[in-house]
Amino acid sequence: AASEIKFNLMAVVQDKRLGLNNQLQQMLSIQADEESEDIMTLRSQLATEDMKREQWKKENERRRHNYLPFCLELLKTIAKAGKMNDFTKDAQERITAKRQKK
Repeated sequence: AASEIKFNLMAVVQDKRLGLNNQLQQMLSIQADEESEDIMTLRSQLATEDMKREQWKKENERRRHNYLPFCLELLKTIAKAGKMNDFTKDAQERITAKRQKK
């Protein structure tokens, strides 16, 4: 509604990978056992952060891509196949069904 107030709270924070790498280096310099539970946990957390970064990279690429030429070509192909009228009728029927439910 018009009376709602919406906002995003954002902060500039240090990269978690830096802190995890520092902790890992400290642990490795103190402990000779590379297979200790703490070291394995830190490596797992680092792998998780790296996977997050890869996912964010893919999402950003998808967000920045211009899908308009693809959409236009799809619509042209549907129109050439003669199915545009069927699709628009189906969409109109779904819209009227939704409106009647309300």
